[in-house]
Amino acid sequence: MIVLSASDIYAQPRLNVDEQVERLTNDLDLSEEQVVRAEEILTESKDKADKLRDSELDRRELMLQMGGLMESTDKQIESILNDGQLEKFRDIVEKRKEEMQR
Repeated sequence: MIVLSASDIYAQPRLNVDEQVERLTNDLDLSEEQVVRAEEILTESKDKADKLRDSELDRRELMLQMGGLMESTDKQIESILNDGQLEKFRDIVEKRKEEMQR
């Protein structure tokens, strides 16, 4: 979530949007307004990811498209965070990227 950038911390395939939002809320202490926006962002990202998976793109193109979607989702999440939350989020995203490369 991821959905999540938000794929992913927060977009890990095993996590649904509610679980991704719960993780973000717990990790970053989101306000009610931020929770609503995160749900919107992650739901939109999940819908786009589902459409990509259902498309007839070859594997390489699918991975490129999904990577772009993750980056876009992360940027949208970043836009709703305060400075302290943003620093924590970037640390989480960096750890996620390191784990994905293993």
